[in-house]
Amino acid sequence: SAYNAGQRIAKGEYVGFLDSDDWVEPNAFHDLYRAAQKTNADVIKAGASFSETQMGSSVSIKIPPQKCNRLITNMLEVPEFVNRHVTQWTAIYKRSFLEENQIFAPEKKELAPDISFAYQVWVSAKSLYVLPNAYVHYRQTNPNADTKQGSRMSFYLIEGHKEATKVLEKMPGVRPAHWSMKTRVEYEHFMYEWHHRCHANRLKFICQVAEIFRRDMLFKLVNKARFREREWNIYQFIAYMPFLFWLNDKVRFWSMRDSDTMGKQIFYRLFGIFQIEQTPHYKRYSFLGIPYWQERLYDGEFNQLREMNMMLKNEINQLKNHLEKRKK
Repeated sequence: SAYNAGQRIAKGEYVGFLDSDDWVEPNAFHDLYRAAQKTNADVIKAGASFSETQMGSSVSIKIPPQKCNRLITNMLEVPEFVNRHVTQWTAIYKRSFLEENQIFAPEKKELAPDISFAYQVWVSAKSLYVLPNAYVHYRQTNPNADTKQGSRMSFYLIEGHKEATKVLEKMPGVRPAHWSMKTRVEYEHFMYEWHHRCHANRLKFICQVAEIFRRDMLFKLVNKARFREREWNIYQFIAYMPFLFWLNDKVRFWSMRDSDTMGKQIFYRLFGIFQIEQTPHYKRYSFLGIPYWQERLYDGEFNQLREMNMMLKNEINQLKNHLEKRKK
């Protein structure tokens, strides 16, 4: 509601947003507005970093370099705009563009408001200019921030996506390509929550996710081509058997805690509902103990890992030598 109140009384040519517990580089809005003057784009977007302290931060919201420093007139070229870290506050927006399209953040409680706002902009914008710099530092140390709400935030995310769906259904410019990208982003968001943040009420969470997946499939909004084979199988597994998906997670958790290595293998084979067996050359996926597809692993992946491993070893050796010199 604070965002919307500020947006309604704003007089400037462009509008920017910033949360009260985050911090921004001193030259941020200067650089963003200079790019706006040069391009006259509807949206000027920049990167951002997640910050655990005032000084230390790591850039984690990026758009590929080949899409930066050029005017983009087809927003479908930049699915990164609505990817995993959907943000309202890493950009400035032409105020006349927001007014013409009546784009505001939803003011309902208990939902993630950035999602609906970002999708409206993504569908409506005629031009976008991206700067690679990370100007906004998303402070994660505030215990009252949404990101610290754990499982509660996972359910806010579900409501945010539901609200975004309602808004997009009323917008005339939405095409099948927009819907297929939205369903792909939903999958990424919900899987991230499942594996990293949703620690309580997991069955309730996955059942609500299954409702969204089934609805999207019923209205033919999902494009199978946007998913890898394994992802598509998991998508359908959740949509039609959320209880078994949850139970499989519980079974694997118990077996990992209570069994030794040999015991785990026997336990998985006898009781594993959905399991993955991996060797250096393939992955085999099983359902109720019956293997139902196999995925080949390519040597390129292993070579890449070996190279990374060698680089890390070299860096560690260099650090050791440096420390020994300092001790001397």
